Amino acid sequence: MNKVPDTQYAALGDDVIAYQVFGKGDVDLLYVPATGDCIDLRWDWEPYADFLSWLGDRARVISFDRRGSGASDTASGETLPTWEQWADDARAVLDAAGSERAVVCGSADSGPTAVLFAASHPDRTRGLILVNTTARFAAASDYPIGLAEEGMALASQAVQDAWGTQPLGE
Repeated sequence: MNKVPDTQYAALGDDVIAYQVFGKGDVDLLYVPATGDCIDLRWDWEPYADFLSWLGDRARVISFDRRGSGASDTASGETLPTWEQWADDARAVLDAAGSERAVVCGSADSGPTAVLFAASHPDRTRGLILVNTTARFAAASDYPIGLAEEGMALASQAVQDAWGTQPLGE
């Protein structure tokens, strides 16, 4: 059985961001979560807990729930937080954990946040790992494989309609 790390909280303005620190190693790894990944629940699924323990055997892992999800406060704004705000969450958590520089890892929809953090804070970024993600989701003339404008609008509306409701958590 994996030991569940204590959940701590970092303040950012009027918002509170839940985070955990676990593992050992000379390298800090900032694990930026995907939507629906709650730090207090991930330890209940044994394969995920085993993966996190594996990471913790190699690095000091710092992970958090982005504003508006999991154990973190509901975002204080009227709209969903932006990638820039989620990158601010990452900085606040690194500060609270006492980390000067970290390898930043983003997966799925947290990839753009990880990329933005790394680009905005190169002095705080030791490396960047992207897993099953993309630098952008919308199509453009130089990015034809992205979602068309209509698809982006539908996806955005679906997330906004479901955010904070029971069906999103199922």
